[in-house]
Amino acid sequence: MITFSPICSVGDLDNATKGTGQIFKAIDISSNDIAANGLTADGILQPEGMTKAGGHGTIAVMGFSKYTAAAAITKGTNLTVVASGYMNLVTSGSRIVGQAWETVSSGSVGEGFFNFAVKPFAVNCLTV
Repeated sequence: MITFSPICSVGDLDNATKGTGQIFKAIDISSNDIAANGLTADGILQPEGMTKAGGHGTIAVMGFSKYTAAAAITKGTNLTVVASGYMNLVTSGSRIVGQAWETVSSGSVGEGFFNFAVKPFAVNCLTV
């Protein structure tokens, strides 16, 4: 099962070119644009979500979805969002948003299981 959420875009989200367009990239609904990282990402833009500025789009919030890889990704790897809405390997301090279900090369479209439903919070233990 996949959970979808509607968005209202402020910019064009209609480039369906896999790998370079906005399709299957992470979206930040506070800006209604491509997400810059895992902390701001709210879901993945779906084909039925492609829209011009001011139109309504659709993002996958939870469940199986396709995604665009920023680098080579191995099946089973935890994923986070990096610049331009791409998925990449999780690094220290980044938010895990999903897991790859197949091995893909950089710039390719892969499939994974995602959960953008709960935003994380952080406590800086060094200053407490």
